Amino acid sequence: MRGELHNSEHGWLVIYTEDGVEKGLSLHYDDVEFINETRYTFDNIEARIAANPEVEFEIVENQKLDGVSRYAKLVNVNSKCPICGFKKGHSKHCRSKQRHLKNK
Repeated sequence: MRGELHNSEHGWLVIYTEDGVEKGLSLHYDDVEFINETRYTFDNIEARIAANPEVEFEIVENQKLDGVSRYAKLVNVNSKCPICGFKKGHSKHCRSKQRHLKNK
């Protein structure tokens, strides 16, 4: 599915349209952690996401004691970071690259 990633007072949301009705889902906690991690690498990650908010995602369900929670889990076809193009789990590389650029 395709939607747009937005940061609201309730956290990160993916807004999408299904059967002509606009809906929203909370972003999966793994993806929220990834965004929070990239805050240390990039000055304003929210601005980068706002410039290109369209994302591909899948709906995942998490069984809890009080019911089922639904999340939007980002799908990256190339298994690469949507920001820098390197493989996910690359934060160390991004930080060292950013540090190198600052020292020039």
